[in-house]
Amino acid sequence: MKKVLLLTVLCIGLSTFAKAQVEVKINPIALLFENVSVDVEFGLSNNWGLNISPIVAFNKFDVGEDEFRRTQFGAVVNPRYYFSPTKGINKFYLGAYGKFQTGKIALVSNSDDHVKNTRLAVGINIGYKIVTNGNFVFDIGFGLGRAFINEYSNETGGVDLSEFPLFNIDATGIFAIGYRF
Repeated sequence: MKKVLLLTVLCIGLSTFAKAQVEVKINPIALLFENVSVDVEFGLSNNWGLNISPIVAFNKFDVGEDEFRRTQFGAVVNPRYYFSPTKGINKFYLGAYGKFQTGKIALVSNSDDHVKNTRLAVGINIGYKIVTNGNFVFDIGFGLGRAFINEYSNETGGVDLSEFPLFNIDATGIFAIGYRF
């Protein structure tokens, strides 16, 4: 709850410094995987935007006979530079991102037996955003980065996957539909 309150205060604070361009976007594909993906992008200038994405994921999955529940929370902060915008922050962009998420995976039948995970990653992304005359926004892009913290643990111990390079690749996809206020 404190994380959501902090993110809300941060968004309100940034909106006071941002230009009149504020966009709210959703990723409809994330809903298919039982994730909530709502982005807010603030126009800091005609060429610079700051995209903030809270991470809220919850789903169930089966491994053999066992059913597990995953809950994940965090945020992605993504400053973007727009090349040759015509309507403020639009068209081709290049950005960097920082992603922090934490959560747990637990047996549905015994939620006391769970594995906690923490991940911190940074990377770069590219994309293209279209803004219609009616202020509807279509954003598509992808990013690639590295996880510097990638830990899994429970009461008996844990493993730090940041020591294994293949497990530290952080890929992100952007497909968002929204509205500019």
